[in-house]
Amino acid sequence: MRFSNLLWFLIFAALWMTLPRESVALGDPSIVWTLELGPQFAECPVPYPSESPNSLIFATGGHVARVDGSGKVIFQVDLGPEEGRGMMFWPSIADVNGDGAEEIIAGRNDGFVYALNADDGDILWECQLPERLTNYEWADSADLDGDGRAEVVVTTMYGWVYAIDDDGTILWGSKMEDYRPSAPTIADIDSDGEPEIVYGTATRYMIALNAQGDLEWASFQPPHHLGRTVPLVADLDKDGQAEVFGMSSMLSPGKGLVCLNGSDGDLLWYGLTIGKAYSGRALTRFADGSLGVLSCDKGGNIHAHQSDGALRWHNRLSGRGVHNPPVTADIDADGNLEVVATVRDTSTDGEGYNWYVLNADTGEILGAWNHPKLGFMGPAVLDIDRDGDLEVILCSKEGTVTAYSFGGPAIPESVAFGNARQRTFPVRVAAPHEDPKPTVAPIQLIDEIPLPRFGSNLLTINLPDSEEGSLAIELSVTDPDGFRSIQVFHGEDGQVEASWRALIPGDYGITLRLLDLDSNKTLGSQELSLRLKDVGAIADLTQEALNHFEDSMREGREDNLVLQLRASEIEARFAKLSSAIQKSLEMNVSQRRTVADDADEYVQFLARSVDFSSLVSSEISSGRKPKFVCWQDENPWDNRNPLDDLPVHGEPPVIRAWAFGNEKESVCFNILNLSNDPLTLRVEPGKVTGPEPLPKVSEVTTLHRVLWLPTSDSLEIADLLPRLDEGYLLDLAPGEARQLWINLSTRELSEGVYEFVWPLRSLDMDSRTIDLTVQLEVSPVRLPENSRFYTGYWSRTNLDGYDTIPDL
Repeated sequence: MRFSNLLWFLIFAALWMTLPRESVALGDPSIVWTLELGPQFAECPVPYPSESPNSLIFATGGHVARVDGSGKVIFQVDLGPEEGRGMMFWPSIADVNGDGAEEIIAGRNDGFVYALNADDGDILWECQLPERLTNYEWADSADLDGDGRAEVVVTTMYGWVYAIDDDGTILWGSKMEDYRPSAPTIADIDSDGEPEIVYGTATRYMIALNAQGDLEWASFQPPHHLGRTVPLVADLDKDGQAEVFGMSSMLSPGKGLVCLNGSDGDLLWYGLTIGKAYSGRALTRFADGSLGVLSCDKGGNIHAHQSDGALRWHNRLSGRGVHNPPVTADIDADGNLEVVATVRDTSTDGEGYNWYVLNADTGEILGAWNHPKLGFMGPAVLDIDRDGDLEVILCSKEGTVTAYSFGGPAIPESVAFGNARQRTFPVRVAAPHEDPKPTVAPIQLIDEIPLPRFGSNLLTINLPDSEEGSLAIELSVTDPDGFRSIQVFHGEDGQVEASWRALIPGDYGITLRLLDLDSNKTLGSQELSLRLKDVGAIADLTQEALNHFEDSMREGREDNLVLQLRASEIEARFAKLSSAIQKSLEMNVSQRRTVADDADEYVQFLARSVDFSSLVSSEISSGRKPKFVCWQDENPWDNRNPLDDLPVHGEPPVIRAWAFGNEKESVCFNILNLSNDPLTLRVEPGKVTGPEPLPKVSEVTTLHRVLWLPTSDSLEIADLLPRLDEGYLLDLAPGEARQLWINLSTRELSEGVYEFVWPLRSLDMDSRTIDLTVQLEVSPVRLPENSRFYTGYWSRTNLDGYDTIPDL
């Protein structure tokens, strides 16, 4: 009898423990262990292996560490120097070689992806991508082709999505938009038994690709900037169909969370965010067992949405925003699920908190604590040391890793969604369909493809007359090595300007698909094939350019020496490029890309040289010895090389500008040295005419040169506009073009038209002067004397008002 009573008591106690009860404030957690990994490992913890984890993976760009359940380092790996800002590459774990054990996928933001043995950190393969990875990147991995080995999918800064095979070879690359795609998520979003890849773009699209990189659907969601989100795939309403969630990193008050239908990308509903949002999205579970989705933003707001988009609760945490996904678990064994969330840095309320625990059903804050310099990093909840209790794992931006415990038992139902890398929807939900894909009607989109050349090739495609919606062309190219490149080009004014790159001689297969992006229909397709014969097309372009030079030099005057030297440069550069192209079959992919870049730059050089030849001939025909020319830069903000916009003659330029009163207006002159020698130019003092009283030119204008600086992408851009030195000199090498910016202030000018003239004189024995003229019309309408501009910046988030700065 006593045993029977004890048994019933234990059963009752167990049932009582599982019943939800009133939430109470949490006591302080105990610290299980602490580890100083260092700032190079400051990232969200990823449990390893994915089933029954006993360790944690930490990784940022170029660094990987595995830590066991007791807080001891198993290994640390340095993958090489990292470049640029935002050096974060979350690790992924997947069985890429089919041996039954998961490998670690890591990377560097400069374009390298690695597969590491999880036992000792040995590098199994290294893959160098053509471009940098996006900041705050993570790869996703899944078996795309059903061979039992996972492929790795990653996105790069300039819009490409790459699939990497189990040996580190790039299988395919796909691109629809040019800039900043988000990290990818892989799931069977249309229940066809095949995985799809979903990602967002800075250009307001959510995009779904099939496992071969072809476009499945593209959902245009303005004004949402979806290029910094990480898509979340889940069946929130439990109808067996996937929903795709993304968040906007641009302010979209009231609808910053986007919920799309997984099968076609149609909008289902918008959810609430107040500030900008990044990766702070996660699933949660309410007390009634239904699923919800959390949307967290830069203002510290957490919103919990039900499956129909209705807001279940909202709370606001102090700090500089919730950037990474919260987790949901019953961490204290009270029968209620809690949400654990971290904020960037520390709270602004003076308490110094940077991680919080909230009731998952109501959003009530149950407790808040400080983990030293937490930064961006999100939490993980699991029984990492196998002691039967759950731990909350946090890592700070200084690399301090701590395991905390509230005493909650590690039973299956106590963890709903325990880490950011947890799969929330299957990669395959059924066996692949046996029915073949619907046949696509053939369509004649282009008669023939122009003779291909090494490097970039352009295609102009006339779109058929159609009442369909937004038309686009998907261009798929398979090269002689089997690499497949897929790009989508939008139609505009009845045409599509498409391009593709050739890296090696040989046979290429090309498929064109006509798409209706609004209905996600394929309207027709065309198959073509071609053969690239090393340098043939570039040789033809070279000969055309040399023929143009020969015509320009036919008069045989002494002034043609500059053209003779440029023609000799063309011949020398072609010989060097031709040799490199003929050796391309012996090169690796990275070397071939370099040669292709050289080929593109050379073709651009040929076009500039032809324009240069025409300009020199025009100067000679006008009776002027070629020395230097000036012309207006119509759009100096476009970062375009002035040599791509040469004038047809060297007549003195006149710029016409318009401005409000009390405004600053900028104009820009391009200046080109046509001679064979270095040239020094001096800007002589300017003169002004117009309504009286006339100010001094120096009181209302400033002269500026352009300073070019390198970027993290190894490109140089026009970055600064320092004033010209007191000598007002510009030095130009032979054939060099430079810009002269002039800022005009209308603060002291009356209504009317003013003409400013600056003589630009060469400092040599055979001096020449060209007048730089600006005609400025000043409006009778004046801007306010003291203007202020609305701003947003990282150091402060003011959601209750607006931040401003004075007029610069």
